[in-house]
Amino acid sequence: MQEQDNDLLRIEYAKGVLMEPNGTLHFFGEQRYEFGFEITDENDHEASFNTSLADEEWFQNFTEQAGIPYEKKNNGSSVNIYQETAFWAGNGLVVIMNDSHLTARGAEYNRFLFLFPLHLSQEQQEVLEASYTGLKEMIERKHPYIDGMAYDREGNEAWEVERFNVDNLDEIYDRLNLNKTQGKKR
Repeated sequence: MQEQDNDLLRIEYAKGVLMEPNGTLHFFGEQRYEFGFEITDENDHEASFNTSLADEEWFQNFTEQAGIPYEKKNNGSSVNIYQETAFWAGNGLVVIMNDSHLTARGAEYNRFLFLFPLHLSQEQQEVLEASYTGLKEMIERKHPYIDGMAYDREGNEAWEVERFNVDNLDEIYDRLNLNKTQGKKR
């Protein structure tokens, strides 16, 4: 059973997190900055998700109710976590992926993907608002690339943007009508 942890700021150390409509967070994977490290079940998005969350009852219930069953890619399915996250978000989950790694020159390349449903639940809003200050501090410290988008139930992008995605935490919070003045610090 995946340990429950309601501190969204842990995303800095995980490969990803799914937030249920009730605000419960489910982290997966381990973020590592190492030269020459091997891809393992802990530091790969797909593998860590498959070993820690894909078989959880809450997730199976979610995908069944949403009509978007997830089959592990290593079981012969052509579907993978990267293709499914927009559908998960459009059907009610908040998905945050940590896509950070070391460059060939040893510098940190930090990137976070934020995927949202069109309409957040009250509980999701509360978790995001309580996490704003800490997320903002982490972003100012790590200088990541940010990709943010909201999705409809069919997995289509729902925000009209001039660029590929919204690339600023404040703009993401503005588009979601979230309060940016509260929250805990690291």
